[in-house]
Amino acid sequence: MKKTKLIRLFASAAVMVLALLALTVNVSAAREETYIPNCALYDEDGLFDEQQTDELNAAIRSASDTTDMYVAVVIYGPDSPEYTDRAVEDMAKQKYLDLFQPKTPTDADGALLILNLSTRYAYIATSGIGQLYYSNADSSNRVEDMIDNMKSDLRAEDYAGAVTQFCDDIIKYYNAGIPHGAYSKNDATNEYYWEENGQLVSGPELPRFYGKNWNLVIGISTAVGLLTALIAGLCIRSRYKLVKSLSATNYISQQDTHFYEQNDLFIRTHTSKTHIDSGGSGGGGGGHSSSFGGHSFGGGGGHW
Repeated sequence: MKKTKLIRLFASAAVMVLALLALTVNVSAAREETYIPNCALYDEDGLFDEQQTDELNAAIRSASDTTDMYVAVVIYGPDSPEYTDRAVEDMAKQKYLDLFQPKTPTDADGALLILNLSTRYAYIATSGIGQLYYSNADSSNRVEDMIDNMKSDLRAEDYAGAVTQFCDDIIKYYNAGIPHGAYSKNDATNEYYWEENGQLVSGPELPRFYGKNWNLVIGISTAVGLLTALIAGLCIRSRYKLVKSLSATNYISQQDTHFYEQNDLFIRTHTSKTHIDSGGSGGGGGGHSSSFGGHSFGGGGGHW
């Protein structure tokens, strides 16, 4: 009977696990050889000479190779049409789709920078797991930091310097890793995106304990357990305290009685306290993504 119940318990657990797995779907993919050559500079108005273009292409390709993600930069010159910010954002996403995922249903990992010099507006579109490495969450807005890092070069009209800075930050934040607990939510579809085993997965809700600081949880649980044990010990001790009674000499004859001195030796114990490091504070938090062309994009922009 017990064996049957145990089998049923394991079967129920297996069904729950399979149901949970069915809720999550891999939605991103690393680079494909076919599209790697598209990781390049797209100088729409011929701002750079051949040598500068070659140097910037090398920097972009290095960032792409280091991160195993697609990286590209698009620049429109100062005489280009004064596109609205929203138009520039859509142009960045469409360019990314054209370059790196014209036929694939999954979101290709990477990031694309577009600089529209006529309106002095920069926008970074992130895709796939790039949405987490280059998070736009309020608590850890790396996209905003990347744009801020380019502003001094952009204001000085050192556009090559700005592109180089962007490539350096692509590598920098990749090496820093995904912020702890980072995820993105598409408000239009109510889908959540988070990292699992190095891939971006999506589902209708985050895993129950996603982003929890387990060192802190274990530390608190241990402290609570020790405190509970201490209180229980004190309660038990208080219940078994001896009540003072008459001296034993009242029951012993005083004739031919011998008394012996006895000493009880107690061993002193020393308890030390160890500080439990709960790990770093803060985390990635929730970023924002939106739908475009049947795909999900993160990112952000700013003026200089």
